[in-house]
Amino acid sequence: MVIRYMDDDGSIKEVFEKVRKKYFKNLTAKIKFVFDTKKKSSSGKLVLARCKLANEMLRYLTQDEIEEGYDYFIIIDKIAWDVAEEDDKIRLLRHELRHIYIDEKGNYKLAPHDIEDFLIEIELNKDKPDWRNNLATMVDIVYDQNKND
Repeated sequence: MVIRYMDDDGSIKEVFEKVRKKYFKNLTAKIKFVFDTKKKSSSGKLVLARCKLANEMLRYLTQDEIEEGYDYFIIIDKIAWDVAEEDDKIRLLRHELRHIYIDEKGNYKLAPHDIEDFLIEIELNKDKPDWRNNLATMVDIVYDQNKND
């Protein structure tokens, strides 16, 4: 049986620490980073990464790894991570971290997009507004090549 998901090899965590230090200094949520090795689409668009809120089952299943289990899972397409330049990895993680939201009662939530993206991300990416589409195109090409091999 082929397992679709892989643990982070440390490369996501390394970029995460840079992003957290610069943009999310107060972030305390426990996050598990995972690679997805299978192509995923939603509404006809390639999914490069996603942030998932841990439910009670996921917390239970990960409590041996970290006390009380993880609060969130960030799942990144493995090919996207492998072909992305460093600045695009930062953009990808920064976007996913914007979904992390803790309400006034201390409950973990998922923040929706302002529009298709977060307004602050549009501003931060004004030097390279098509980064996501360009990366998705490269990832699609690799998936197509792998399918033909």
